[in-house]
Amino acid sequence: MYAVNENKVAIKTTAGELFKGLINIKLEERLSDVFTQDETPFIILKDKNETIRIINKDHIVWVQPVDNIGI
Repeated sequence: MYAVNENKVAIKTTAGELFKGLINIKLEERLSDVFTQDETPFIILKDKNETIRIINKDHIVWVQPVDNIGI
C-alpha cells in the first residue's frame, strides 16, 4: 500500500457528463501528472455518496481542481 493524497476535482466527459468527487494521487505527484505521465488508461473517482466511477482518460474533456464540492 502507498500513501495517497485525495484531490477534489470536477471532470467533464466527451458525453457531456460532469462528475465531481475525489481522486487519489501519490504524494509525490501533481494532479496533472495523473493525466500526462501515468500510463494507466483509467481514473477512479469517488463521489460524496461513496459511489466509485472508473472513467477512461480518452473520454475526459477537462479536469478542474475544486476547493469545495460538498464532499
